[in-house]
Amino acid sequence: MDYKLLDKESGVEYAKSKKLFQSDEKVTCQEIGDGNINYVFRLKGEKKSYIFKQADELLRSSQRPLSQNRMDIEAFMLNYYNKSTPNFSPKLYFYDRDLKLIAMEDLFDYKNLRHEYMNGNFYQGTTKRLGEFCVKSLLPTTIFYMDLNKRRKLQSMICNEDMCNITEDLVLTEPFIDYKKRNVITEGLEKYVEENIYNDRNLQLRAAVLKEKFVNDKQALIHGDLHTGSIFVKEGEVKIIDPEFATFAPIGYDLGNVLANLFFALLYNEEVLKSVDGANEIKQQIEIFIKSLYRSFTEYFKKKKIIDPSFNNSNFINKTIQDYMTDMYSFCGMELLRRTIGDSKVLELTTIEDLNKRQMVDKILINFSKNLITSPESFMSTNVIKAYEGWHKAINLI
Repeated sequence: MDYKLLDKESGVEYAKSKKLFQSDEKVTCQEIGDGNINYVFRLKGEKKSYIFKQADELLRSSQRPLSQNRMDIEAFMLNYYNKSTPNFSPKLYFYDRDLKLIAMEDLFDYKNLRHEYMNGNFYQGTTKRLGEFCVKSLLPTTIFYMDLNKRRKLQSMICNEDMCNITEDLVLTEPFIDYKKRNVITEGLEKYVEENIYNDRNLQLRAAVLKEKFVNDKQALIHGDLHTGSIFVKEGEVKIIDPEFATFAPIGYDLGNVLANLFFALLYNEEVLKSVDGANEIKQQIEIFIKSLYRSFTEYFKKKKIIDPSFNNSNFINKTIQDYMTDMYSFCGMELLRRTIGDSKVLELTTIEDLNKRQMVDKILINFSKNLITSPESFMSTNVIKAYEGWHKAINLI
């Protein structure tokens, strides 16, 4: 079947042709996606509903071409998650390679975690489950648990060039060297950013090291865009969506993305909602996430047999876990900074209308992110919450 972009009418016809609904059943099709690179539809019949996600050949905003291979990879990842972490992902019903279309479970009774945190709603055990998901989805594709030849074949399959280019540019380069002039800096902070980011040679050195690590260190098959907007929750459950940025890269990249977006939620509860209870809840969830990661990594290595005797060394394993956690802090800083001064923002920042408050929040994030990027090892012995609170107080005093 030749590729064509579905609309509401043809989406219903297609769903019925796939026997998802009866031919005479009343079915509605609603576009629910708000992203820039894909189309997402909810198809709802009399008893069942499904989500269709389809990749177009062009970006929706700029009409720039973007490889549709990303949907092949997302379908692969959903299938992988269904097998490796079945309770953490929507069910994949089928993938139409010709149409670049995924049919998956409708998470209609789940809530988006970013929006829930911004509304002051919290779910017990969420970050503990996120830590478990990260470990159980990442470690099986490492050198410890996957045959090296199979790993090489899988790496050649997961060749996500366009999406990796986006990450390498928007996350790992442009926040430090604005060579494409796409950064979006809060009014009045242009000189502050120039002095504290663009002219900081030590920071740019660390950014270059992290970019090289992302490109060359193929530790595991990562999600690649694991933030609170791609996490859906309800009491006792967590679901992960949108793994279209998946690639082989450092494990700490996924971990750092989760951690950074928890800090965005923390700042929003502190500075916008003015909720002491909300801020304390998120601080606790951050600590639980970090502890859950360390504990889950340790338990996984103890329970699962390492296939290569070269790596079955307790000292090496302990060092490896420490490296994962150190990288988490570094990449957390990269995510915080790129969302603050880069051109891809988060709602927690864009919804702050008061200019003075936005400038203060940006300064907190700029300085905290620099601390994480340049001194990640220090957070192995220093509570990251206390470091954040230190920058929060320091900026308020300026």
